[in-house]
Amino acid sequence: TNVTLKAGDVVIDSDADSVHRFDDDSETTETVVDVLESVSTIAGVALSDATSVITFGEGTRIEANSLSVDSFAGAEAEVTTVGTAIGVTVAIANPTSTIDIQKDVMINVEGDVDLNSHALSTISAKGYTVSLGPGTGGSPVDVTVTVTKSDIESKVNLADGASIHATGSVTLDASMRKSMNTSAMSGAYENGAAGISLALSFSESNVFAYADGDITAGGTINVTAESNAPKNDTAAS
Repeated sequence: TNVTLKAGDVVIDSDADSVHRFDDDSETTETVVDVLESVSTIAGVALSDATSVITFGEGTRIEANSLSVDSFAGAEAEVTTVGTAIGVTVAIANPTSTIDIQKDVMINVEGDVDLNSHALSTISAKGYTVSLGPGTGGSPVDVTVTVTKSDIESKVNLADGASIHATGSVTLDASMRKSMNTSAMSGAYENGAAGISLALSFSESNVFAYADGDITAGGTINVTAESNAPKNDTAAS
């Protein structure tokens, strides 16, 4: 708040990366067999949160040749579980990236102003419930439940009362990218008992680019919000 910054080229970066991997695979096939014969319920959970915030507080003044502000939040959750009878697999990734230009902030730049916020969510959850013979513990079924969830937010906010003046171009860009892979697989026992699989995927994405303040530019003014989900697979078998 009430900070004055005078410089040539100003570069401000915030990078938050969070990775959580849970892998229940044993080192050798022989070990896997031993585990499955003795354990009837397997659960694996991976939780990943990443938050990146860049704030220009009220009354801040910036005078520079150019201004580049980049905020990135990446959250990755990966789980693989293998068991008999009952298997539960949960993966949650929540990235949040924010650039907040509050009221009464004045930015005067001779060149370009670039404000870029990006949030990345990557989830892979695989649950396998398999049979090596008669049901363990007297269980009549193999049950596999795999659940994935992601809450993603990317925001660039130029508040009412803030101003950007540039002789070059001004860019406010908020974006997010999501990849979710959710799979559940169950096998029946050799005595004919059933196998049940359930795969659930939940996601909420919010991408905002607000230009409520004043922008004057000698070049182009770009205000964009982009949501990209190239992979979102959910399968049960």
